[in-house]
Amino acid sequence: MREETGAKRAYGSGTTHLVGWLVRWGLFGGVGGFAQWLVLRRSVPHWQTLWWVPVSAVGTLAGWFLGEVQNLNWIQRVDMGVATYALITGAAMVRLLRRPPSSSSSSIGAGTSR
Repeated sequence: MREETGAKRAYGSGTTHLVGWLVRWGLFGGVGGFAQWLVLRRSVPHWQTLWWVPVSAVGTLAGWFLGEVQNLNWIQRVDMGVATYALITGAAMVRLLRRPPSSSSSSIGAGTSR
């Protein structure tokens, strides 16, 4: 008799396994992204932050997927998941918060006379 892996025991197998996994981690990432969005929308115009929740969910799904498919111990899987999430959401945050420099602040000391 073959021994089941931890992932199979926890999530099942086949299509049910995949759908349950996607729903579980997608909701987890979406709820976390929503909580972050509540704070983020205070600093950035609302229409620019609408995509933060789906990006957070995708980052969570990608992170946990990469952590699960590797033959790693639990701490390495968590590290892989967190690093992947940080890479995806960090890139999105840089793009979200990037603002073009204003013409008045394009050079230090512009407009000052001595």
